[in-house]
Amino acid sequence: MSENGPLAGIRVLDLTRILAGPLCTMMLGDMGADVIKVERPGRGDDARAWAPPYWDDESATFMSFNRNKRSIRLDLSTEDGREVLRRLLRGGDVVVENYRVGGFAKLGFPDGVLRDLNPGLVHLAISGFGTRGPDAAKPGYDFVIQAVGGRIEQHFDRPWAVCEARATRLVVIGKKGLDRAAVEAALAGSG
Repeated sequence: MSENGPLAGIRVLDLTRILAGPLCTMMLGDMGADVIKVERPGRGDDARAWAPPYWDDESATFMSFNRNKRSIRLDLSTEDGREVLRRLLRGGDVVVENYRVGGFAKLGFPDGVLRDLNPGLVHLAISGFGTRGPDAAKPGYDFVIQAVGGRIEQHFDRPWAVCEARATRLVVIGKKGLDRAAVEAALAGSG
């Protein structure tokens, strides 16, 4: 986290895991935002187990997508954990999550509650298939989206699939949405 970046003074609550969400919030941290990553107790983000390779005793994949962040473990299935998150949301500027559509609301944080907690809060929900439509409830891992979109190319001279599309595309789309929401919030005086 840089105290001099263009997002210095902006607090981002990162409730993401795996790749697209952590990459998005990492870029916000690279630009100076104060990013607080919220992880579940026990194993935390699934990417912590994606090793080898290792960086010291941590998964290199996890470490490369989670730099410039502080971390807190909260059990959001308990009222105590949800109360801590409510306090964080009251003092935050942005919350980024990548639960399946409706997952964050099921934990007790639908848009109306977020608005009541903090009218200026910008909520970015990253999903593979959008929030509406017939595929909205499907999980959106990068490889699933590539397969559905016909972007996985198998090279039979190598034992692995070479994937042309990347989770980065989700991040760029999410980042553009966040930029738009931030501008609209600034103009309207609300999140």
